[in-house]
Amino acid sequence: MKVYVFLIALIASTLWASSTFADNSVPTSVTFSRDVAPIFQNHCQSCHRPGEAAPMALLTYEQVRPWSKSIREKVAARTMPPWYADPAIGKWKNEQKLTEDEIRTIVSWVEGGAVEGDTADLPAPKTWTPGWLMGEPDMVFTLPREQVLPPDLVDQYRYVAIPMGLAEDVWMEAFEVRPGNRSVVHHVNVFESSHLYDPELMKALAAASDQSKDASGKARKMSGQGFGPNGEPSGRVGGFLPGDVPFVLPEGHGVLLPANSSLMLQIHYHKDPGKEERDRTSVGVRIRKTPVKQRVYGGAVDNCKFRIPAGAENHEVEAELTLEDNVRITAMSPHMHLRGKDFRVWAELPNGEKRDILNVPRYDFNWQLTYEPAEPVALPAGTKLKTRAHYNNSKGNQFNPNPEIDVEWGEPTTDEMMLMFFRYTRERDPLGT
Repeated sequence: MKVYVFLIALIASTLWASSTFADNSVPTSVTFSRDVAPIFQNHCQSCHRPGEAAPMALLTYEQVRPWSKSIREKVAARTMPPWYADPAIGKWKNEQKLTEDEIRTIVSWVEGGAVEGDTADLPAPKTWTPGWLMGEPDMVFTLPREQVLPPDLVDQYRYVAIPMGLAEDVWMEAFEVRPGNRSVVHHVNVFESSHLYDPELMKALAAASDQSKDASGKARKMSGQGFGPNGEPSGRVGGFLPGDVPFVLPEGHGVLLPANSSLMLQIHYHKDPGKEERDRTSVGVRIRKTPVKQRVYGGAVDNCKFRIPAGAENHEVEAELTLEDNVRITAMSPHMHLRGKDFRVWAELPNGEKRDILNVPRYDFNWQLTYEPAEPVALPAGTKLKTRAHYNNSKGNQFNPNPEIDVEWGEPTTDEMMLMFFRYTRERDPLGT
């Protein structure tokens, strides 16, 4: 009787599993050409192609096949493609993660032998602009001289000014930083000089672009300044972060690049000692050809005054910024270093209402993404834009450079930062047509 009951239960569970799989199934014979190649084309090839950040290309079956088991592990663990926003908070127009059906398709393909299939089923190859993710730029600005990083250098910030040579104002619709040497350029912030708070500092930094320290402390503040006293923007027009992609603004939006202005690049170099390295980073800009209806600004929320105790596993740091205008936030980029664990953004409105905006429960220093809301986040003047981050300064953090010391704000990777860059528009300055 017990055996009979067991067999009945086994048959029922098998039928249930079969019907469940049928409802969520992938094709019984999954092939690269028909089923997997389109997924790689839509989600992977922007980085996984020659000259880009990924370590291998995934354009053809011959390139993909040797990596198939590793790919299965990464997609099944939801670590590739990288995307860290909490799905319970906000919707994102640039979301990179795979759907459950796409994950099942890749896993089934690998477990079925990773067959190629009929090449006639392959989608038409995507056309990529060599050297640029955003497409062909209208203008390219390259460092005036090559940056030489001596063998004993490990970690350094450098500031370099690039005159744009603009005879008149122009509106930028797309922007991309291309590191000249990806192995040593950790990240880049790009400011438009006419809106920086301290023009004399800009001149000094441009004249001595190899300096890494600033005794006055003013250079340090450049990386995190948000609105000015009257709601004026920081002047940051964009940048490059590990794992990030170029920004392309929606129709009718533009970033103003004034006549006779310069780009000021803040470049964070990080390398292994013992070898001289060289870099000549470039910035590509595409100009808006159609009327601009809304100006886009760049700002930041940051905290430069914190101390993370040695051994702390979950140290909390907060920062906030009171908005001077009615704004619409269109993109957010949290930034921490090797001890960063998580990052949260919310708003406290003047009426007391609290609104969750972004939660990154698992921050990854190697993939510092920008999150673009599906719809701009509208916030009234007087709103407190708040951020909260946690840090692991213990031995349990495998990336921790030194769990035996307290850590403060600092430019080197071995120190820490707590800031969030964001892009926004202001209600009070629509340009019309």
